[in-house]
Amino acid sequence: MHEIGFRDALLRLSELIGAEVRVESSELAHFFGCGVEGVLNKVDTLPPDNNSISIVVGAKTSFFLDPAHVRAFLVGDEAAPEAILEFRVPTGPSLTIERLDAPAPVAGDPGQHEG
Repeated sequence: MHEIGFRDALLRLSELIGAEVRVESSELAHFFGCGVEGVLNKVDTLPPDNNSISIVVGAKTSFFLDPAHVRAFLVGDEAAPEAILEFRVPTGPSLTIERLDAPAPVAGDPGQHEG
C-alpha cells in the first residue's frame, strides 16, 4: 500500500465509472463497518467550493469525501486496474473501493491472445 494524491485517486475513480465495485466503510480501530456492491454510477464535486466529492454506487448509495480531511492510498500494483483505492480519515474511519468486474481487453493489447 502506498499513498497517492487526491487527484490521482479521482482519476482512478473516473476510470471505474460504469464498473461493478465493492465499497466498504470501516473503523480501523474497531470491528465496525458496512459495505455495498453495485455499479459506480458517478463521481460529483460538491458545492460550495467543488473540492469535496460524492461517490454514487447503484441507484441511491452515496459516499462523501473531503480532500482536506482524507488521505488516499492504493493497495496493489499501481498499473493494475484491480488495485484497491483506500481513503482514510486520520481519526480512524476508512473507505475502500474495489473493482469486481474485469476491465474489457484493449484491442491490440500484447497480453491478448487470439485462438
